[in-house]
Amino acid sequence: MISVIGKKINILENVPIDKLERIVIYCHGLGSNKNLVNRFSKALLNNNVGVISFDFPGHGDDKTDFSLFNLSLCIEYLKEVIKSTKDKYNVPICLFGSSF
Repeated sequence: MISVIGKKINILENVPIDKLERIVIYCHGLGSNKNLVNRFSKALLNNNVGVISFDFPGHGDDKTDFSLFNLSLCIEYLKEVIKSTKDKYNVPICLFGSSF
């Protein structure tokens, strides 16, 4: 399911219907997007692990001008995704990332 947090952060949620034990928040690399997570999300779903991925500023469906891309803004996005995930699901959260 694709949705938006705070009218700006585009997320992709793959969460098991029956039993959710934990969630992995996937942080894609520079120049990539949230959809890269589809490569391994099925294996995690089969093991009761949900996956949430999001587009960093200026990536994928994000409308932020890439010239504004910086680490502080990326951290802001990640904090918002973590907060939203904690509010919605009552399970442990893990982070997984690639590249930068």
